[in-house]
Amino acid sequence: MLKYNTTYQSLKKVKAEWHASVAQWEYYWYLFKFNQDGTFIYSRITENEFKSINDWFTYENEHLTKGKFEYDSQGKLKISFKEVSLNACITGQDELLLEGKMDWDMFSPIYL
Repeated sequence: MLKYNTTYQSLKKVKAEWHASVAQWEYYWYLFKFNQDGTFIYSRITENEFKSINDWFTYENEHLTKGKFEYDSQGKLKISFKEVSLNACITGQDELLLEGKMDWDMFSPIYL
């Protein structure tokens, strides 16, 4: 079952850009937090932003992506934001498995 007011964090993502023949690496994650009223917040976060996550990853922050979720008649989780609608499920280990266009992404609950 989905855990409300719990932050779900994706697996680590890696991005590299070349500047003056030197690779500059960036590590980042995606975050979700679901509210009992059927809304959620979503954001991308880098290593440096983890230190202050409790200060800005809140429902009151107007700069975060917000969306809605619901369970359909078959108990499947549907997540919608902007013009995107995705299927999701909760695994036996309370992880969120999100179906993208080309792949799946796993989100684990983190307790801050």
